[in-house]
Amino acid sequence: MLWHLSEEKRALHFKGHTGDVYGVRFAPSGQLLASASRDCTVRFWMLNGKDESRVLRAHTAAVRSLDFSPDGLSLATASDDTNVKVWSVQRQSLQHMLSLHTNWVHSVRYSPDGRTLAT
Repeated sequence: MLWHLSEEKRALHFKGHTGDVYGVRFAPSGQLLASASRDCTVRFWMLNGKDESRVLRAHTAAVRSLDFSPDGLSLATASDDTNVKVWSVQRQSLQHMLSLHTNWVHSVRYSPDGRTLAT
């Protein structure tokens, strides 16, 4: 859900995931929201409310965390499948897969310059 804080009411209600939602992030532009779910997917939501969500079948297990790069061109995802993946937001294609973890990955964040990921 998207909330108007000043009015303390719901602005938008998103429907699409079939499992719990574990994380949400705004793109730096503020026009796009991404959500991570137990259903192994990431969904992209246009905040104009007119477009349907776009689905990224991101992992083989729950997606626990996600973060946009500072320029908004890439999205990093972390999953219970032990992988961290970096995606092109525009093409929705895999750019990098980091697979050295031996257990679930619950958090991922870009550095301010966008050249480093912390997991």
